[in-house]
Amino acid sequence: MVLTHRQLIGATVFSVILAIPFVTFVSSMVVFPILVFGAIGIVANFAPPLLLLAACFNRLGLSLGTGRMLELWQFSAIIWIGCAFGLARWGDVASTMGGRNIPYLKVLFAPYLYLLGQPIS
Repeated sequence: MVLTHRQLIGATVFSVILAIPFVTFVSSMVVFPILVFGAIGIVANFAPPLLLLAACFNRLGLSLGTGRMLELWQFSAIIWIGCAFGLARWGDVASTMGGRNIPYLKVLFAPYLYLLGQPIS
């Protein structure tokens, strides 16, 4: 399955809103949104290998029903692209509090870097 037109527009608008550094900074000052941002990043980064594994199982004759997982990954990936940009540009907003910008690709692939034990900052 793929995203419907309405879901695609909704995910894109939400991604653009989260790409504004001030929005991600203010929303991440509370614990719950930063956990949601982390969950979105984990789904966006780790779903492709799982989808590939599911496709291999489908070739072997074991149907796992990956339609919903593909849809969730598409939605999460679109939102994560904007959210990662906003998180990478925190330094623009929080410079008076000691905040600094982080390279975008480090934030975009942060779940893999955390898994490898690499520092993000």
